[in-house]
Amino acid sequence: QLAGERGLPYAFASHFAPRLMHEAIRVYRNHFKPSAVLDKPYVMLGVPLVAADTDEHAEYLATSVYQRILALMRGQSLVQRAPVKTMDGLWLPHEKEAGMSFLGLAMVGSPEKIRAKLEVLVDQTQA
Repeated sequence: QLAGERGLPYAFASHFAPRLMHEAIRVYRNHFKPSAVLDKPYVMLGVPLVAADTDEHAEYLATSVYQRILALMRGQSLVQRAPVKTMDGLWLPHEKEAGMSFLGLAMVGSPEKIRAKLEVLVDQTQA
């Protein structure tokens, strides 16, 4: 809201509160007043992503992120862990659900898959 009222650009870090992204952008745009800096709203999005040559390799690499989130939820050390073939057996179903919810807008995949997801996000948000 403050960025809009001051006519400044707005950056949303989706890894903090992905469920609030659309509402936050709406509030910013609704309160936007042109300024010496901007004549119209300008939105930037921070989106966590893991990209690799293939979807499979990206998913493999993403398991390091998943393990870190699991450690965070369990109150364990947040040291970077090596990727694993599968997260099955490492986290319980409710932990997986919470972890995926925490990641929200995270994108994992090949460049083509990431590009397609980013295009959808840009279309949805006009960022």
